[in-house]
Amino acid sequence: MSPILRALRGVFVSAGVRLVETSARTAPLLLPAILLLTGGLFYYTKTHLALNSNTAEMLDPNLPFRQMERELEKAFPQLADNIVVVVEAETPAEAGDVADALAERIRLNREVVESVYQPGGGPFFAQHGLLYLDRDALWDLDERFAEAEPFLGTMAEDPSLRGLFTMLGRAFGEDLSRDTRAILQKVLDRISQAIQSPPEAARPVSWREAWLSESRPAGVPRQSFILVRPRLDFTRLEPARRALDYLHTLAADPEVERHRARVRLTGSVAMQSEELANVSEDARLTTGLSFGLVCLTLFLGLRSPRMVVCILVTLVVGLVWTAAAACFVIGALNLISVNFAVLFIGMGVDFSIQFAMRYREEFDREDETAVEALRDASAGVGGALAVAAVAAAVSFVAFAPTSYRGLAELGIIAAMGMGIALFSSLTVLPALIAVLPLRAVYKGHRPNPLAGLGRPLVVHRRAVLLGILALTLGALSLAPKVEFDFDPLNLRDPTTEAVATFKDLLRDPDTSPYTIQILEPDLEAAQALATRLEALRAVDKAVTLASYIPEDQEQKLEIIADMKLVLAPLVVDSGPHEAPPPEETIAVLESFQSKIAELQTKTKAEDAAFAASLGRLGEALSGLRAGADWDRDRLRAIEPLVIGDFPAVLSRLRQLLSAGPITLEDLPAELRERYLAADGRARIEVFPKADLSDRQALRDFVAAVRSVAPHATGSPVALLEGGYAVIEACLIATSLGLIATGVLMLVVLRSLVFAFMAFVPLVLALILTVGSSVAFSLPFNLANIIALPLLIGLANAYGIYLVMRKRTGGDVVQLFRGSTPVAVLFSALAAIVSFGTLAIARHPGMAHMGILITLSLSYAVVSSIILLPALMAVWDHRRRGAG
Repeated sequence: MSPILRALRGVFVSAGVRLVETSARTAPLLLPAILLLTGGLFYYTKTHLALNSNTAEMLDPNLPFRQMERELEKAFPQLADNIVVVVEAETPAEAGDVADALAERIRLNREVVESVYQPGGGPFFAQHGLLYLDRDALWDLDERFAEAEPFLGTMAEDPSLRGLFTMLGRAFGEDLSRDTRAILQKVLDRISQAIQSPPEAARPVSWREAWLSESRPAGVPRQSFILVRPRLDFTRLEPARRALDYLHTLAADPEVERHRARVRLTGSVAMQSEELANVSEDARLTTGLSFGLVCLTLFLGLRSPRMVVCILVTLVVGLVWTAAAACFVIGALNLISVNFAVLFIGMGVDFSIQFAMRYREEFDREDETAVEALRDASAGVGGALAVAAVAAAVSFVAFAPTSYRGLAELGIIAAMGMGIALFSSLTVLPALIAVLPLRAVYKGHRPNPLAGLGRPLVVHRRAVLLGILALTLGALSLAPKVEFDFDPLNLRDPTTEAVATFKDLLRDPDTSPYTIQILEPDLEAAQALATRLEALRAVDKAVTLASYIPEDQEQKLEIIADMKLVLAPLVVDSGPHEAPPPEETIAVLESFQSKIAELQTKTKAEDAAFAASLGRLGEALSGLRAGADWDRDRLRAIEPLVIGDFPAVLSRLRQLLSAGPITLEDLPAELRERYLAADGRARIEVFPKADLSDRQALRDFVAAVRSVAPHATGSPVALLEGGYAVIEACLIATSLGLIATGVLMLVVLRSLVFAFMAFVPLVLALILTVGSSVAFSLPFNLANIIALPLLIGLANAYGIYLVMRKRTGGDVVQLFRGSTPVAVLFSALAAIVSFGTLAIARHPGMAHMGILITLSLSYAVVSSIILLPALMAVWDHRRRGAG
C-alpha cells in the first residue's frame, strides 16, 4: 500500500473510533436530536415523495424502439392506455346488445373516462354492415330471406302470439330448404325454452341470432369489445382505479345477467392495476413475515433482546433517512426503485450485526466497559464495514449507466443508502447500545455455533475445494442453456380476471392484443406495405384504413337492392299494432297444436331432429293449458318472450337495407382517426398467424415483420426489445459491479492473493445462481434478473469481512473462534429471510425474484464460510511450507 493510502486508512479508522466513542458518550443528547431529525425527515418524505407507477417510463426513452413508440403515441394518442371491455354471450346479438348499452352508459361518465370506442359498433356499421359480408354470404342471406319473407311478413304485420303461430303454421305447410328448416328449428327450440323456463330464468327469443348472425361452433362465446381510455392519475398507486371501479360496477348490473352475458376487463391498464393490487397485498404479508423472521434471526444470533431493539431502531432511522435522500435526489420512485427499502434492510442489518457482534466479542473480555468495547469494536471492524459499504455503493452505482431506468434509480438510492447505513451503524447504534448496554452477568457465556468448523475445513481443505470445483463445472456446463422469458405476462397472476381474459384473446389471431403497428407517410404507402406484409407466412392480415372499404361494392349493392325489393312488405314501418282479442290467439294456438302430430309424422323420416323440436314445442304448449282451457295469464306473460327482439330485427333490417356506396370520407371519424393521423401519416396494424404466448412464435413474428418494415413498433416489438434492454442493463451492471468491486478489493487489501480470495465466493455464487436457473427450471425474467447485480451489492461484503479479520492475525481455526464468521452467517440469514419471504407471494414475478435471490444469497454465504476458509487454509499451508 502506498504511504498516502496507508495514511488515509489510518485517518479513517481513527475518525471512525472517535465517532463511535463520541456517539456513545453523548448518547443522552444525541438520541433526542436524532429523533427530532428523523421525525422531520419522515414528514418531509411523507409530503414530498411520489410514486410513478407508469411502467413505460422504466426504460430509457432514448432507446430506438421507445422513440418509435412515442412517435406512434404522438400520432395516435387514443391507442394508448386502453381498458378493453370484453362482452361475451351465447349469441352475437346478445353480446352486441349488451355492448351497445354499456358503451352508451360509459360515455356518460366523462369524469373518469376520456374516450370510448366500440369496434364494429355504432350507426355506420348498423347501416352498412351487409357490405362487409363476402358475396357468397350475402347471396345466402338473400336466398334465406326470399324464402322466409311470406312467413315473416305475416308476423311483421301482426307481432303477437297470434301472428307468430299463424306464421309457423304457414311455414310448415311449405317445402322448405334445409337451411331455412334449420333456422326454424332453432326458433322452435328457443320458443319451447322461453315457455317452459321459470319466469326468473326465461330468455327472450333472439330472432336476430336466428336470421342475421353468422354461424359459429357451439360453446364458443360470442364477443363484442369496447375500448375505454380512462383518465389516469400517476400519483396514485393504481392510476386507473376510479375508471376500473366504475366499469366493474356496470359489469355487475342485473341487466347484464338478464342477457346471460359476462363482462370482463383486460388490457395493459387493467392488468397493471390488478398487478399493483396483488403486489400491495403480497407486500403486506411478506413484510410482516419478513420482519418477524428478521427479528428471530437477530435474536438467535445476538441472544439479547436489547441488542435486537438497538439494531431495529437503527434500521428504522436509516431507512427514513434513505427515503428522504431518495425524495430529494430522485423525487419519485418507480416500481423497481421502490424496493430500495428491502435492499437497505439487507445491508443495514449486515452492518449492524457485524458491529454488534464485534462489540459483544469485545464486551465479553473481563476488563472491558461498554464504551471501551464500543471503541474497540469500531477499531476492529470499522475498516471492514467501510470497505464493504464502499464496495456495495460502487456496485450499486454501476446500475446508473444502464438504459433500465428503474434499475438505475434503484442503484443511486441504494448507493446513498449504503453511506447512510454505515453512518447510522457508527452513530445511532453505538448511542443506543450505550443507553441499553449488555448485562455484565452474561460475559463469557455466549456460544459460538461455528467455533468447531475451522479445524474440519483445514483438515479437509482439498476435498472441499474439489467438491466445489465439481459443482462449479456442473453449473458452468448448464450455463449455455440459460433462458430469458421476456414476456411480462408470465410475471402476472394467471388467475386474475384481466390476465386470464388477455390470454384467452391471445389464443385467437382475430382478437390477439399482440399486434405490430407501423407508421407510413400516407395511406397509399401504407396499403402497398400492407400487401407485402400479408405475403409473409407469420402474418395473418395487415389492416389499414383502406381495409374498411368493402370489396365488390357494386355487386353487393345490387344484391342488397334485390333484398330490399323482396323484403319491402316486411320492413315497412306500419306503426303500432293493436293487441288481437284473446279468443283469436287461442284459436290460432288450437289450430297449430292440432297440426303438430301430423307435422312430426311427416318430417320424422327425413329430419328426426326437426321432428323432435316440434315435439318439444307441443309439450310446451300443452303446459300453457289450465285443464281444458288455456291459461290466459300465462299467455300474456310469455308473449313478450317469444316475440323477443323481432321488432328490433325489423328495425335493424331497415337500416341494413339502406346501405350505400362507401368511400374513405364516409367512414366514421372515430375510425379514421385510429388509422389516419392529422398530419396524413397512416397506421398499419399487423395481426399474427400464430399464438404469440409462445416466445419463439413471437420472435419469429417480429423478425418477419421487421424484415419488411424495420421501423415497426407495438407490443410484440416492445416485449422483445424491452427484454433485450433489461438483459443488457443487468449484464452491464453486473460486469461493472464485478470490475469495480475487484479493483476496490485489490487497492484496499494490498494483495492480489487476498483480493482473489475475497472475490471468489461472489463469483462462485453468480455461477451457481445461473446454473440453478437451468437446473430448477427458473428462467430469468424481467423481475428476477436483477438478482445478479443485487448479489454483488449484497454479498460482496462477506468475503471482505472474513479476509480483513483473517489478516489481523491467526489461522483459520482462530478465525472461526471469533465473531466475524457468525456475524456473516446471521447477517446473511437475515437477508435471506428478508428476501425469501417473497417466494410465498401470489404474484409470480415477486415469487420468482424471491426464490432466485434466496438461492444466490445462500450460495454466497456458504461459499464465504466454506470455500473461502478452505482457500485460506491452503494459502497458510503453502506459506508455512515456504517458510
